[in-house]
Amino acid sequence: MPVVSEKYGLAYYPVPKIASSSLKHAFYFLEHGDWYRKQGQPDGTLGNIHELSFGDPHFSAETLARHAHLESIVVIRDPIKRLLSAYANRVLYHGDLNAWRARKDGISFRHGPRPDLATFIAHLEDYQRESAAIRHHTVPVRAFLGPDLSRYSHVFRIEEMDSLMALLRNRTGQTLALPHEQAGGPKISPDVLSAAQHEKLRTFYARDYELMQDLYA
Repeated sequence: MPVVSEKYGLAYYPVPKIASSSLKHAFYFLEHGDWYRKQGQPDGTLGNIHELSFGDPHFSAETLARHAHLESIVVIRDPIKRLLSAYANRVLYHGDLNAWRARKDGISFRHGPRPDLATFIAHLEDYQRESAAIRHHTVPVRAFLGPDLSRYSHVFRIEEMDSLMALLRNRTGQTLALPHEQAGGPKISPDVLSAAQHEKLRTFYARDYELMQDLYA
């Protein structure tokens, strides 16, 4: 389901690990005139935007058709960089493979809850089966946006966030700074990958690269 601002006629279709938390906060602000804060939380501290229910984020042609009256916005990212961001943030920072989050007979018990990057890539499919959180943050973008980006009014690369914010300011008349959410974890460059690791991930995300072929080589 998109995050909708009926007030301004906008619908944002989020994809995990592509600034989705930050943009959900921004759309909440546009619709409500204030940032989301859980009751009792200190002033100045944003709440966990995912406490709000936005419905099933996976692609649905019916959902897209139902919101066709709204100007639609999506943000995409190089698939390998997205995977590396998910590893840094969800595995190393949030500890989504900690024992209490994963099956006790699962791969994270055999390799530990903080696998090194080589182990994570080698067994990516196993970690996805074991952990719903890992699966949610690493499945291909096509699962969330479908097979055709031309269905959306605006497609921004994550490197074009300034252009997206300019669009929001133009459409709404609101001046807002995008909060930087889910930034925890080290920054990992694709340059650290071996040729074999790079090839595995290119193959794993081949259909995403096809989907984004005019935007990411």
